[in-house]
Amino acid sequence: MPQTDGERLDARNTDIWNRYLAGWTQTRIAAHHHISHQRVSQILDEIRASIPEEQRRPLITTEVARLDDLLARTHSVLNRTHWVVHSGEIVYAPIDYVRDDRGDIALDEEGHPRATSVERLIDDAPVLAAIDRALKISESRRRLLGLDAPAKVENTGPGSEEADARITELLEQARAHTEAVEQRIRNGDTP
Repeated sequence: MPQTDGERLDARNTDIWNRYLAGWTQTRIAAHHHISHQRVSQILDEIRASIPEEQRRPLITTEVARLDDLLARTHSVLNRTHWVVHSGEIVYAPIDYVRDDRGDIALDEEGHPRATSVERLIDDAPVLAAIDRALKISESRRRLLGLDAPAKVENTGPGSEEADARITELLEQARAHTEAVEQRIRNGDTP
């Protein structure tokens, strides 16, 4: 008996969820199912929203542990030294140059300055990429834990009615002053 569209989509969405829990990236899942990355994200959001709160806690714990692991890996990239490499060779920068009798920088046969000492150039790109990744992991973690949710604030403190009355009084005084100044200007008086 053939599957209905609903059954087929339920099976696909279950497979997407299981692959995600197994550690597949959303990009890899999207390629596997021939759908967009955005659609995978929507499906995962829909599945998360359908999970009852008591079942959600262990999933959040699992996801936080996964994010912690990713963050630890990111930190290992941050703590390594990365050298600039060009055509498979580490790139060196001159520190000091050979000088001739007049004190000018000596040149080699090809007309390039001759260096007395060099040092390897550090490549900042991997570190900057790791920082960017760490920020994205942090954003995911905050969103998962609800730390970025807007706080609902209600002004219930003592004197809030008095403050409103005082603000209204000040606005009325400012309005009366403005009208008086405008009237003097219309009458030709200087304020």
